Amino acid sequence: MNGIFVTGIGTDVGKTWVSACLCHHLKYAYFKPIQAGTLPNTDSQRILHYAPHTTIVMERHVLKMPASPHYAAAEEGVEIELSDFEWPSVDSPILVEGAGGPLVPINSKDMVIDIAVKFNLPVVLVVRHYLGSINHTLCAVEAIERRGLNIAGLVISGAEHKPSEEVILSVTGVPILARLNEVKNEDLNPENHWTWVNKELI
Repeated sequence: MNGIFVTGIGTDVGKTWVSACLCHHLKYAYFKPIQAGTLPNTDSQRILHYAPHTTIVMERHVLKMPASPHYAAAEEGVEIELSDFEWPSVDSPILVEGAGGPLVPINSKDMVIDIAVKFNLPVVLVVRHYLGSINHTLCAVEAIERRGLNIAGLVISGAEHKPSEEVILSVTGVPILARLNEVKNEDLNPENHWTWVNKELI
């Protein structure tokens, strides 16, 4: 499979903004297998707004409720299985964006990160600094690596915090791939807000 998987240490850490920047700079197609919550816009629509030349692959499951996919699906009478997902047939590499963090359940036995396992994709982990984010980052890295996946790098979303970053890098050995500067009012500019740190890693 020719692509990457983008996940984050939690909800609302900037995964879709990071995905838009990666699609813009590296010309990935974009695939959000599970969209949970559709108002006011889906993440695919947001990607097209920020990176308008991106090829969009249709979501496999679109759920109205902004909740964990396993719960939203149950409430809406939908069953989600890993077998639902097939690698899209497009000419360019594909960026696959997960829903929430890596251990968000999609059913009673499978997690979001298992989609990356199915396609054997390297992972980009989006990190945002806040009280508790070191623990969340280390747990996410451990969960991803335990499944035998390669983590291509971290993207730091928002303000730099050197003490947090130093301990994360020391413990995990996972390098910083890029930085996404603070975005105000969803006014993302993939050129101005994005700074590569180790572009050669991807």
